[in-house]
Amino acid sequence: MKRREFIQYLSFALLDFKSVFNHSIYSNKDSKNLQILLNPGHNKAVFKQGYGCYMKGVGYEYIINTKIAEKTQEFLHEQGLNATLTRDEIDYLPSIETYLKHNKEDLLEKISEFRKNNTGNHRMPLEEAVIQLSILKWAESQPIDLIINIHINDTVEEYRGKFSGFSVTTSPENGSFEKSKLLAHSIYDSLIMSFKPSNNKADLVLVKQNNIKKYIPGFMMNDYLMLGHALHRTQIPSVLIECGFIDEKYREDNLAISDERVQNEYAHMISEGIILYNNNSQLKPL
Repeated sequence: MKRREFIQYLSFALLDFKSVFNHSIYSNKDSKNLQILLNPGHNKAVFKQGYGCYMKGVGYEYIINTKIAEKTQEFLHEQGLNATLTRDEIDYLPSIETYLKHNKEDLLEKISEFRKNNTGNHRMPLEEAVIQLSILKWAESQPIDLIINIHINDTVEEYRGKFSGFSVTTSPENGSFEKSKLLAHSIYDSLIMSFKPSNNKADLVLVKQNNIKKYIPGFMMNDYLMLGHALHRTQIPSVLIECGFIDEKYREDNLAISDERVQNEYAHMISEGIILYNNNSQLKPL
């Protein structure tokens, strides 16, 4: 998924990532059984519109996103957490499809009117925007506690091979921003134990802690529609994870993201981050 190339400067206090890693996250210790919605990025129809990425020898982003989401669901289920996927490789859940069918015209009108009256980067195809808004509104009618968007990053062809690393994004426009930020920190802290954060200078945020400015690579703030946007400020804590770049190689044997071992590791560490959030959800950012 190609994201807009900008760094948003925010001033907020960071959690000490390592300080919250003070107990085993393999055990779901919190009494609350989270209801988690895993939203693998894009689908086949949206890819045909030119949104999402593909690389020969690696495959299609929308398929790999789905596989990582399915593996994440399995890990979460093993820990007694309920996780639901928004779609398989082709179709969204019937209840999401039904919501979209009944509300598509109203959503199209709302998005079109917003884009007409607001300048900015609206690169997301209209159909994808309608789907993502449908998912948010549908999720708000369900007992959903968290939304985890799973993607793979990409860049223009001439820059392939130059960028690598994961990133985790949340939005200041989310109605539960503090919870979203805690969720993002928890997943970031888990992923960084197995993977390197993004080395793309667009994939970082400048934060201030004790009057000291510090760049955090691979940690982003962006008002993506699926995270919380002026168009719709969802109250459900949400993050977007870019599982590295589609051309990235892993380990000494140069595994691709299409390799099941890499997908398993991403799924495992994402799951651990969610469990970490669940176990520490009563903590407040410093």
